[in-house]
Amino acid sequence: MSMVTGPGGLELVTRSQAWSPDVVQRISTLVPLMIVTLLGNGVTLLGNVVIIVVLTCSRQHNVSSRVNIFIINLAIGDLTVLTCTMTTEVS
Repeated sequence: MSMVTGPGGLELVTRSQAWSPDVVQRISTLVPLMIVTLLGNGVTLLGNVVIIVVLTCSRQHNVSSRVNIFIINLAIGDLTVLTCTMTTEVS
């Protein structure tokens, strides 16, 4: 097998090396995990925003209730954690 070198003496990867069975296995494992994670993050984002909007804008619920304030704080904390983990997963 001959090595192909590029500018500066760097080894170039050929197509047959780029799509080796090991690489295909890694990609086929990671892509479904990424999709499930992104869907989960989307559901979490939507659910927490809905909870915050319903509890703060609804006339039927007492916003100053201790339980409602606790639930709103939990939703805000969950959104904060989601934001921190989502940015690390995307990059």
